[in-house]
Amino acid sequence: MKKLVLQHTNNLLKLLIVTAAHCSFLFLYQCQAPYENEYLAADKQIPVVNGIFSSLNSIQSFELYYARPYSSRGTRKISGAQVTLIEDNNLQISLNEVSDGNYQLTETFIPQSGKIYHIEVLLPNGTLLASEKTLMPDTIGINSIFYDFNNHITLVKDQQGNYSEVVQQGIFVNLRLNKPLQPKAYYRTKGDYYVHSQKWKNTSRMFTVEGPVYDYNYQIRYDTLFDIIEGFSNTEFPIIGSLDASINYSPADLTLSTIFLPADQECVNFSLYTSNTFVQWIFPVDLITTSKTSFDYYTNALEQWEAAQRIYDPIPEQLTGNMFSPEQPEQAVLGLFDVVSVSRRYYAVYVHESFGYRSYQGRFFQDTVFHGGSYVNQYRVDTIFIDSTLHNAGKIDSTYF
Repeated sequence: MKKLVLQHTNNLLKLLIVTAAHCSFLFLYQCQAPYENEYLAADKQIPVVNGIFSSLNSIQSFELYYARPYSSRGTRKISGAQVTLIEDNNLQISLNEVSDGNYQLTETFIPQSGKIYHIEVLLPNGTLLASEKTLMPDTIGINSIFYDFNNHITLVKDQQGNYSEVVQQGIFVNLRLNKPLQPKAYYRTKGDYYVHSQKWKNTSRMFTVEGPVYDYNYQIRYDTLFDIIEGFSNTEFPIIGSLDASINYSPADLTLSTIFLPADQECVNFSLYTSNTFVQWIFPVDLITTSKTSFDYYTNALEQWEAAQRIYDPIPEQLTGNMFSPEQPEQAVLGLFDVVSVSRRYYAVYVHESFGYRSYQGRFFQDTVFHGGSYVNQYRVDTIFIDSTLHNAGKIDSTYF
């Protein structure tokens, strides 16, 4: 009888364990329910505002378009809107539409730190959009930039969905921030790069100097050294963060690695850029001091960006930004209008290879704006005497030296 009771108890425990496992499975499965957002119905037109104005003229941009479902292709730009930038509710500056959905300032204007800005957009259908009022912050500032040639470990996903670590050697460009002046500072930073190489172009032509008896034939050779600058964009997500003036940060806490250039692709095969052994990389590094609203916006975006590397994905969250409709609060509006102060510095890493030995050297470059293309660096002209030709009743005798 005691044996039967124990056997019955064991069977009951097994049943409870199996039932609990099924319930756990159902619970986990229910967490994967599709995410639905009533604001993103396919039959609605939701305007998106993507605008940024900064203390650096080269990154002013403003774009209007409609949000689109995943199944559609292309972007529907919003043309014919009236866009106005407003400073402290007094100064108003209109933006001019330079192409479909792209708007620019009609005059030279650089936002100033400590002033408040917002944007108003009147859509072609009469809907008024506005942004939250944003304070232009003081820039944190770049203390220094330096490079390091070291190993970089990344996670790579194969075709089967498995992740593995890959070790690469390459160039790290590191940025060291200043300590913030304001009590709380928010920033994002990124770095693109230019490949700068040099190439000689050789051309030649003949010319003749007439003499009383002989014509003297010469060859003139032009050797032209071109600086070739090719720009490349770093598509990685920008580094974001915040600083508190009450905290005594160490230099390591203020150091960020803005970009990594793999040596396998960029440093070994010089033939991708030039037939010469000289090559350098020029890094424009931007430290963008922004608002808490913008920081929260990019934080939410980063959470979705890195979701694939987690065991459990976060619930999707719509990045609504700081745009709204004053007259129609129920109107869904997406996007972000940001006013930022930018500190930009250029840093160069030179790579030289001679007799199988490769060396690197880093230094600050001139704080200027680089444009891609080929530029003449210098000429080298050589004139060579070839031969002389004797005139004799139409008969030519040539003597070559």
